[in-house]
Amino acid sequence: REQHRSWTVSYSIEGKQFVPTWMFLSGYISMWVLFSLIAAILQVLFHNFTLISSQLKLVNPYVSGGLLIAAGIYQLTPLKNSCLKNCQTPLYFIMENWRYGKKGALIMGFKHGFYCVGCCWVLMLLLFAAGVMNILWVALIGLFIFIEKIIAKGKGVNYISGIALILFGLWIII
Repeated sequence: REQHRSWTVSYSIEGKQFVPTWMFLSGYISMWVLFSLIAAILQVLFHNFTLISSQLKLVNPYVSGGLLIAAGIYQLTPLKNSCLKNCQTPLYFIMENWRYGKKGALIMGFKHGFYCVGCCWVLMLLLFAAGVMNILWVALIGLFIFIEKIIAKGKGVNYISGIALILFGLWIII
C-alpha cells in the first residue's frame, strides 16, 4: 500500500509503516556530531593549556605517548570488539535491533552511531598526537579504520595495532 506525500513515499506491511531512511541517518549522524563537539572542546582545552602547537599537534611527549598507550589499550578491550562487530555489519545490526516507526528508526540510528563512534573514537583522537591537519596521518588513520572495519573481520588487527600503539607510546615517552 502506497501513501504519496509531498516528498516521500511510505510503505506498510502487515499494518506496520516503514519510515524514510533519513530518520535512521539522523540518529547516526547525531552521534558523530556529538563526538565532534567533544573533540572540539578537547582541542580548545589543549590550546588553553598550551599542549597543542599551531599545527594542532600535541607538543607534550607525555600527553602524546599517554594518548597512544590509551588507544593501544582500548584496541584490546572487549568494548572495542563489541562496538567494531556491530559497526562492521550494519545489516546484521538492523536485523537484530529492528524497531518500527519514526522513533524506532531514530533510536536504531543513535544506537548504531554509538557503536561506530565507539569503535573509532580513540583512533580519531590519535590525530592530536599526529597533527589534526596533517593530511598524511588523516589518510593513514582513515585507511587503518577502513581495513579494520571492512577488510579484516578478525581480532588480529586489533591486537597487532593495540600492541604497536602501546609500544610507540612508550617509545615517545622514553
